[in-house]
Amino acid sequence: GLWKAIRQWNANDSERPIHLDMVGKISPPVLDSMKAHLHTTDWTDHGYLPHQDAVRMMADMDALLLIQNDNTTGQRAIPGKAFEYLGMGKPIATMAPQPSDLHDLITEWGMSTCIHGDANAAMQMLQNLMSPSETPKELAQRYTRPTLSGEMAELLNGMVHPTAH
Repeated sequence: GLWKAIRQWNANDSERPIHLDMVGKISPPVLDSMKAHLHTTDWTDHGYLPHQDAVRMMADMDALLLIQNDNTTGQRAIPGKAFEYLGMGKPIATMAPQPSDLHDLITEWGMSTCIHGDANAAMQMLQNLMSPSETPKELAQRYTRPTLSGEMAELLNGMVHPTAH
């Protein structure tokens, strides 16, 4: 659905075309699907990059795309990349199974999500990305290692010293 929406978007809006910069290993079925539905001008496969280079590239993007596996595991997993993307302060577009933990989290964050294969929802997600709101710094701060470690420490202290809280 996303590939169809991108193709439709780029056919109708030449002033603000969408270009995907893919970083990392793309599974062969996804790669075949992209080749079948997108023009070569719609995307670039950068392949594997060292993490530092990938982070620099993320910082240069207008928005970030997170595609979660459309299976039972994908319903129950929240990839660390979601938090890394959040920390970048960029709008995040997510394709995730529904229901899923990732879908719930992205929705809680007020960002766009849609299911695999739904071109209409993908088009709505693209439209939302074109009028993004800035990721609140407080939201990103909530998921940093120091903040989460502090919350864990408080929970553990509460278990060891239940009357102290």
